[in-house]
Amino acid sequence: MDDTLPEAHLSLAAFLLVHDRNWAGAEKEIKRVLALNPKLAEIHHLYSFYFLTMGRFDQAITEGRRALECDPLSLIYGRSLGMCLYFSRRYDQAIAHYQETLELDQDNVSLHELLADAYERQGLHRDAIAEWQRATALAGDHILAAALGSAYSGGDLATAARILGRSGLERVSAKVKNGEYVPAV
Repeated sequence: MDDTLPEAHLSLAAFLLVHDRNWAGAEKEIKRVLALNPKLAEIHHLYSFYFLTMGRFDQAITEGRRALECDPLSLIYGRSLGMCLYFSRRYDQAIAHYQETLELDQDNVSLHELLADAYERQGLHRDAIAEWQRATALAGDHILAAALGSAYSGGDLATAARILGRSGLERVSAKVKNGEYVPAV
């Protein structure tokens, strides 16, 4: 109906990228959106995801930064840029970015989980444990204790075994029986 609406091309680009995995078609639509409205934060976020999917990490990071320039208070874009840094194995930068993004919302469970993962990759097990504990306390869901056990396994196997012990397995089993979502971790 109107080929000049950037939001329509954005939706099509997202569909082609995520659903159809039509990389060329998605990038064509992304470029069309950028031509129509280069200040649309969501298109830079989507382009960042596209580049991440393609393993083009430097470009993913650049587009992630552009999304944040358009919308600096977005937790979603902040989290996404941190993930680009993490997947490009720039763990120190990912840690610094997650910490900065947490200043926007200290109670964001997902950011604490991602920060814990980055700490763990750097071998900073005590910091990882502290972040998993924070995430677990915020979520009110003890299933996250499994991830905490993963952090402990970096050094304190007795504690990890205790956390992931019988009661943890019983809680997971109960959730599965009730049809509740259980994270893969």
